[in-house]
Amino acid sequence: MRRFPSLARPNLLDRILGGRGAGVLNNEADDAADVPADGQEAGAAAPEGERPRHIIHDGRQGKHIPGHNNHDPNRSSIAEGVDPQALADEFAGRGEPIVGVPGEQGYRERIDAGERVIGTWRDGPGGPSYPTTRATIRYGAGGRIHIVPSAPRGFQRGE
Repeated sequence: MRRFPSLARPNLLDRILGGRGAGVLNNEADDAADVPADGQEAGAAAPEGERPRHIIHDGRQGKHIPGHNNHDPNRSSIAEGVDPQALADEFAGRGEPIVGVPGEQGYRERIDAGERVIGTWRDGPGGPSYPTTRATIRYGAGGRIHIVPSAPRGFQRGE
């Protein structure tokens, strides 16, 4: 880690960097993009009896939201009117583990919304798409997540 002691003038840097001071130059402060507007860090420990808040990664989630500037029509899409943050609040941390260690980057879990269709699953790039009640929650750096619709219950590829 590189240090810049000659630049670490706390009063000036605090004013310029909004109170984050020299830690920004020394890579010690949290990245502002990883701290939600409500001040609670993504995946941070919640008060007793409450679950931690899992914050959606806008750029990664946008690939799965029609109309978003990042939307990729060759990927599975969240249904219109479905709020990914509401899905995260309802299901994150409660799904079936697929791969990785819970709470760590790379962890994935499968969720099922019961009878509620949450999106369309695309069977490969440019392939057919099917309505689905299931999705995968993918955990990234900084505790951010994104939700990807997955194959419907009982789906089997034709031969």
